[in-house]
Amino acid sequence: MSQLCEECSPNCETCEGASDKCVSCKSGPFKLLLHQGRCWSNCPDGFFETAEGMCEACEAPCVTCDVSGSQCLSCGEGNFLEGGQCRVNCSLDRSYAAADGMCRRCAPHCDACIDDKTCSKCSFLYLLLNGVCQASCPEGYFEDLDEGHCVRCHPSCATCSGPLADDCETCSTPTPKLYEGTCSEECPDSTYFETSTRECQECHQTCARCTGPEPNLCTQCGKGLALDPNTLMCGVTGDSGCPPRTFLHANRFTCQACQRQCQSCEGPGPADCLTCALPRYLHKGLCVSECPAGSYAASEEADGMDLGFCSTCDHVCATCSGASPKDCTSCSRGYLRLLHLCVSHCPTGFYADGDRCEKCHRSCDQCSGPGPESCQACPAPLLELHGTRLCVEHCPQRFYQTGQRCTQCHTSCQSCTDSNPQSCVTCDWGSILQKGVCYPRCEESRYLSLSEVCELCDGSCRHCSAAGPQSCLTCHAGFALHAMEGRCVRCCPQDLVRQHAAREEEEEQREGEQEHETCCVCDPGTG
Repeated sequence: MSQLCEECSPNCETCEGASDKCVSCKSGPFKLLLHQGRCWSNCPDGFFETAEGMCEACEAPCVTCDVSGSQCLSCGEGNFLEGGQCRVNCSLDRSYAAADGMCRRCAPHCDACIDDKTCSKCSFLYLLLNGVCQASCPEGYFEDLDEGHCVRCHPSCATCSGPLADDCETCSTPTPKLYEGTCSEECPDSTYFETSTRECQECHQTCARCTGPEPNLCTQCGKGLALDPNTLMCGVTGDSGCPPRTFLHANRFTCQACQRQCQSCEGPGPADCLTCALPRYLHKGLCVSECPAGSYAASEEADGMDLGFCSTCDHVCATCSGASPKDCTSCSRGYLRLLHLCVSHCPTGFYADGDRCEKCHRSCDQCSGPGPESCQACPAPLLELHGTRLCVEHCPQRFYQTGQRCTQCHTSCQSCTDSNPQSCVTCDWGSILQKGVCYPRCEESRYLSLSEVCELCDGSCRHCSAAGPQSCLTCHAGFALHAMEGRCVRCCPQDLVRQHAAREEEEEQREGEQEHETCCVCDPGTG
C-alpha cells in the first residue's frame, strides 16, 4: 500500500480513503456543503442544509424542505403541498388539489370545488348553477334552498316555484296561458284569458263559458240560466244575476242570502263562503278574523272591494307572513330557524340551539355551541389547539405546530419540535437542555442518572454527564479536559494542545469562577 500523501479534490478541505472522499469542505466566498463525501454548492432534492454546513434528508415525501427538515416546500408526483406537509388529498375546507402540486383555495362563496372555476358546494345563502355560486337564480330556474342549487323549471314555465309542470309562476311563449300553476295553449272551460296578467281567470259562477275581459261577460250560461244578449250576462230572469251577498239556489234557480260573514257564497251555511271582505279572510269556506297556523293573511281587489283569504305557507314554515320560504316566522317540525329562513340543518359557521341556528364564534369554522371554546373546525390560517376546542393564531408555549394543529410538547419541554422528550428546544427554569432533552439541574460534582437521580461524578470531574472518569464536562483547578476522551488530565498528550474556553453555564458566571482549560486536537496546518 502506498504511503504517499495525495492531494484531496479541489473542493475538499480534508479527505480520507480517496482524494474525492471529503471529510470537510473548503471555506471561501461561496459556501460548500458536505453530502455523502462530496462538497456541493446546494443540497440536492430531498435534502436540506443544516447549521453545521451538511446536507441531511428531508422527511418523506418532501422533494424540498425548510431548515427543520419537517416542513415541505415542494412534493413529489401524486402528493400535494398543504400547510408544509405533502398529502395525497387536500384536507382543508374550501381547497382543491391544483395541477401545480399545491392545495389551493376555491373561488369566493364556494365551500367545495373541483378547481378554481368549478364549484361543487356553495357557501350559505349562495346557490350552485353550472359549477358557479350565484346570489340568486336566473329566469327559468328556482331556488332549492335545502340543496343549495338552482334547479331548472319545467320547460313550459318561464319562472317557477318548483320543478313540476304545475309549479309555474309565469309561462314561456309556446304555452302562454297560466291556470293554477300550469301553462297551456288554451284556457280550460269556465275560464277566460286575462291579457294583463297572462293568466286564465275564473268566469262568473253563472257562466258556463265566458270571453272576458270581465268574468260575467258570458258566451254560455249555466244550467237553468238565460243569456241576456244585450249585457252578455246570465241570470234567473235574464237580468244581471244574483246581487251581492246572495247565491243562486241550484234547484229553484232563485237568489238566496249568504251567511252575514260572506261577501259571496255557494250555499246558505257559514262554511259555504266563496269570498270574504276585509278584515275577514277566507279559509276552507269560512270567513275568519285570523288565519290558522300554516297559512298567512292575503288580500286582493275585486270589483272595487278588498277581499281577504288565507294562503298556505311553504312546507318548511309552521307560521309565515308570505308564500316564500324566506317569509317564515316559525318553522315546521324538523326544521331550524336561521335568520328569516327555515333549514333542515345548520350550515357551516352555525350551531343548533333548540329550534334555532346561532352563529359560531368568529374564531370557529364549525362549532357545537357559543364562545371560542366550542370550535369543532378552525378556519385558515387559525390552528386547532390540541386537547381544547380553541382556534388560535399561533401555538402557545408547550405546543408545537404540525400542519393546521398545535400539538402538546412532552411535559419536560418548555418549547419543542415534536412530542417526544428528545425534541425539546427550551426548558423550564431549573432544568438544563442537553441534546434535545431537559434534565433537572444537579449541583456541582453530580449528574442526572437514567433514573432521574443526581449521582456523584467521578472524583476527577468537576462537572460530568455520566459515571466514570471519561464523562467529564469540566475539571478541577490544575486539570485540563481531554476533549476527545472526556477525562481530566494534568497534562495534555503530545499530539494535543491546551486551549482556553469561556464558561457558558449561567451558575458559573454568577459564582465568578476562573476559566477552565480543555484539551483539543491540534490543527494539522498550524501544529
